[in-house]
Amino acid sequence: MASRITIVIMLLAVSGVLSGCAVAAGADAATAGVLYVKGAYQKTYPVTVTQAYNASLAMLEADKIPVYQKEIGTTIASIEATLTDGKKLRMSFKATGASTTEITIRIGTFGDSNRSNYFFDQLDKRLTAPTA
Repeated sequence: MASRITIVIMLLAVSGVLSGCAVAAGADAATAGVLYVKGAYQKTYPVTVTQAYNASLAMLEADKIPVYQKEIGTTIASIEATLTDGKKLRMSFKATGASTTEITIRIGTFGDSNRSNYFFDQLDKRLTAPTA
């Protein structure tokens, strides 16, 4: 009986690790400060929500990606757009300090690391270096 309980506990532990609740998105991305959480990619920048939001809108406009919904407040904001393949791009912005903002990008239902990293690379060019 004790061995069965041990096996069940081990299986639950392994399933929790493999579920991907919060893992770094590869060695290169992890050093750059990108975090993968349930299909979304996150990065923190030393800017206000307004600065991050405006830089993101400018980036999407430069890439000719149509935005169909946008909303901004003092501590949170969001942008939704449609990519050329029809997938949804969702960006959310959350103040994590007086002048730091966490940006979360989700593409489609399950996320897309390559495309998310592309957008973060574009934001890196528009914003100061991200914090780790």
